[in-house]
Amino acid sequence: MPEKLPEDDLEAAERAVAYAQQVRTYHRRRTERRSTQRAADIEVALKRIKEAMRPLKSHIGRFPYGPQTTTAEANRAAIYAASLALQRERRKLWKMLPRQKRR
Repeated sequence: MPEKLPEDDLEAAERAVAYAQQVRTYHRRRTERRSTQRAADIEVALKRIKEAMRPLKSHIGRFPYGPQTTTAEANRAAIYAASLALQRERRKLWKMLPRQKRR
């Protein structure tokens, strides 16, 4: 519930975002688009983002049932901000994946 800020979940989200940014900066112009190492690194970063997003989604789903205090609202804002950062990095990583050929 938002009356207590989930520190562990927010730290995991920050670490996942930082790792995704590190992968993006490393592979941005250094590696071939179809490189196996690039694809593997991006997949690991996407997996970390997915794992970090799961508890945040759970917290967001319980927002309507939580207390309506100023502290709870600030905690909700922090959780939303972490969720948006994860979504932003996920989209940027998706753009870096090799494009699939259409049949």
